[in-house]
Amino acid sequence: MKARIFGLALFLLNSYIAKSDYSDDADACLYGDVRLVGISSTSSEGTVEMCYDNQWGSVCDYLWSTDDAAVVCKQLGYNDTSPSRDTSSSLATSSSHDTSPSHDTSPSCDTSSSRDTSPSHDTSSSHDTSPSCDTSPSHDTSSSHDTSSSRTSSAYTRSHFGPSNGTVLLNGVACTGSEASLLECSRYFSIGSTGCDHSSDAGVACTSEPEASCTDGDVRLTGNVTSSQGTVEVCYQNTWGTVCDDTWDDRNAAVVCGQLSYHGPSTAYSGAFFGQGAGSILLGGLSCSGYEATLLQCARTFSIGTTGCYHSNDAGVSCTSAQLAKCTTGDIHLVGPGSTPSQGRVEVCYGNQWGTVCDYNWNTANAAVVCQQLGYNGYSSAVTGAYFGQGTGLILLGSVSCSGMETSLFSCARNGGSLGSTGCYHSQDAGVICSQLGACTTNGDIRLEGGSSNGTVEVCYQNTWMTLCDDTWDHWDAAVVCGQLGYYGPSTALSNTTLQSGPSSIHLRGLACTGTETSLLSCIRQSIDLFSGCTTTAGVQCTLSAPCNAIGDVRLVGPGSTPSQGRVEVCYGNQWGTVCDYQWDISDAAVICKRLGYYGPSLAYGGAYYGQGNGSIYLSGLLCTGSESSLLECSRYLSIGATGCHHLQDAGVSCSVDPSHGCTAGAVRLAGGNSTEGRVELCHGNQWGTVCDYLWSSREASIVCRQLGFNGPSHAYGGAYFGLGTGAILLGGVACTGAERSLLECARYYGIGTAPCSHYQDVGVACTIGQIDSCTNGDIRLVGPGSTPSQGRVEVCYGNQWGTVCDYNWNTANAAVVCQQLGYNGTIAAYGGAYFGQGTGPVLFSGLFCNGPEQSLLECPRYYSISATPCSHLQDVGVVCAVA
Repeated sequence: MKARIFGLALFLLNSYIAKSDYSDDADACLYGDVRLVGISSTSSEGTVEMCYDNQWGSVCDYLWSTDDAAVVCKQLGYNDTSPSRDTSSSLATSSSHDTSPSHDTSPSCDTSSSRDTSPSHDTSSSHDTSPSCDTSPSHDTSSSHDTSSSRTSSAYTRSHFGPSNGTVLLNGVACTGSEASLLECSRYFSIGSTGCDHSSDAGVACTSEPEASCTDGDVRLTGNVTSSQGTVEVCYQNTWGTVCDDTWDDRNAAVVCGQLSYHGPSTAYSGAFFGQGAGSILLGGLSCSGYEATLLQCARTFSIGTTGCYHSNDAGVSCTSAQLAKCTTGDIHLVGPGSTPSQGRVEVCYGNQWGTVCDYNWNTANAAVVCQQLGYNGYSSAVTGAYFGQGTGLILLGSVSCSGMETSLFSCARNGGSLGSTGCYHSQDAGVICSQLGACTTNGDIRLEGGSSNGTVEVCYQNTWMTLCDDTWDHWDAAVVCGQLGYYGPSTALSNTTLQSGPSSIHLRGLACTGTETSLLSCIRQSIDLFSGCTTTAGVQCTLSAPCNAIGDVRLVGPGSTPSQGRVEVCYGNQWGTVCDYQWDISDAAVICKRLGYYGPSLAYGGAYYGQGNGSIYLSGLLCTGSESSLLECSRYLSIGATGCHHLQDAGVSCSVDPSHGCTAGAVRLAGGNSTEGRVELCHGNQWGTVCDYLWSSREASIVCRQLGFNGPSHAYGGAYFGLGTGAILLGGVACTGAERSLLECARYYGIGTAPCSHYQDVGVACTIGQIDSCTNGDIRLVGPGSTPSQGRVEVCYGNQWGTVCDYNWNTANAAVVCQQLGYNGTIAAYGGAYFGQGTGPVLFSGLFCNGPEQSLLECPRYYSISATPCSHLQDVGVVCAVA
């Protein structure tokens, strides 16, 4: 007996000495990694060691089974597809497992079924260390194999491949076989508190071929979604692992998609959106510019494998499904909602990828370079704030400073920021509107001479641009021109001899447009006459307003309007139009109010009670019962657009709230955060719903914050930053100017409840309380990019709030009042078109007619009531005063 004990002790001592060759490895290890060691180990079999807290440790064999072994083998790159848990033997293996002398049943192995599966592990009885094995027929090792399974991994107990040293990390592991790591398996004991010694070290034998090798930096997408989207896995040291989503964004996603040969827009997803990956989480804290060849080249805040993340944080991407045609660096194109070949969001090509341009410092000189590159030689207009929709992927250029003579934006100076590192958001994507001078080709084409949105109308006729005589010119005709030019906001007809005239004119005698035509030549007319010139020529002033998409949508606008009262405008043919008050009554009004979410009593108004609209008058002679869901469902005497009415008859409503219903249409609240920040929830139809983050920016966030009583800077969040909402997604593609009182007043690209979004795109805001800058009615200040005490964007105080002035009828006489009020003796120039940048808040004045001696702009005659201007901040005025 003493000799046997001495022999066993000598065996264990030799094992420890042999183990010292591999156990004192000073190399750092990755959390959760596994390796196989032992005196008889190979690359596919051995004692299991796992990495924890940057140290290797072993696993106790209590409950160790083929399912546990399958996880280890899979983690090492050996395929295993047939879970078959078997805890009846010290060797649980498939029928294909070789029981040759390398796995014999010598005294180092106990093949009995005496393994105790109770939670209280007793190493003295269940792991007898006597050298003899029970080889009776009832415990034959050949019969203990699971012959019904095709499992390719085998589980070994009792330090079959020799003992490990160091800490015994795990005990009572109970895997299903599908886990990516032993650390994901259920276990009966805490890590490091196993009650085991190294005589019970678990081992495995993996018999399938490992996966094909990969190259450092290779990427692949998993999750069984499509070949162009999924969970990102990256190769490092011949092992696949995932990426943590802590700083994951579209720039990082662009590197992955580009590496996979997808050159279209890429979208970043977080929170294991496409499912959790397996193996190590290799990368975290990535900060790519978008031009790197692999993710391993990107800057990162964590060393490889030390992210501290879980697979619930695995990053994913969605690449453009079809591989896009390649582009050449410097190429340019115009895209986005409302775009045409001559207008749209500017996208430039760099490194075979399209990206956008930030609108910081974006002006007409920059726009001129774009338009010239596209072959347009006429007037160019710069638009900002993602007017043509937000792009995706990279924002390549920012703070561009062109002279207007360059052949490409890449030739222009840039004030700081390398390519792709602009610090901007897609809510700041720049756009242009280009025009063409010279001969024309298509009869009926339109252009404006003198500006992009206001000027003298020129129509193409017989391959010549001609001005238009204005003897019957009105706002219905102007609406056709503005719509043809892509402006869907209110339009104004101008008759002005001071506008620049062309060399020849066309007279559309008896012109009578309804406002819905696609061309002036489609309107009713008596004849077409040619003149050498007209006494006065027709002009228009168009406003930039996003078109409406959902036929039948309604909105309430006009002087004195609120979310619950105002002039009724209905969407038809992508344009807003009014309703005539013929037969207008409370049954008709009830349909409007119900559609807007008001279920209380409604009042009907006629006679343009909330001001006259412009554009088309779509409906008249309505006979609603009050139960319809849209005015278009009501019976009517007259066809759409053929009403015979004037805007003096525009209909209006006043809606009220039924106290029995839960919320007021247009109301907002914050959820998932606190009183100042959270997920935005909006009331419509007496129910709360969320808003999609498509086109969401700080402008839209400012509406919410102001509605909640906050007057400081507001921050916009997307991607369900404050958690997933429930119920309906009410709005998507919201495009506010910043002056609206409710999100329901903003333009939008989708009808209420029809946005193709999920709750993963719910928006949020963070509001702040700002310092109120008190001012006195009539006070003036000059601000904006390039401003000085004597020049800048004109802002005037009204109602303790600063607002801007629209450039309609803005001239040096108006500018003289501003300069005189500021103490300057003269005026050098009056500017329109947001020359000194776009302001925020209300546009207070438009159509001013100052004579010069007034002490304040408030004293000047004006065409529009204060704050009731049909303008946007693209038309903010500026002045340059003469300094004595």
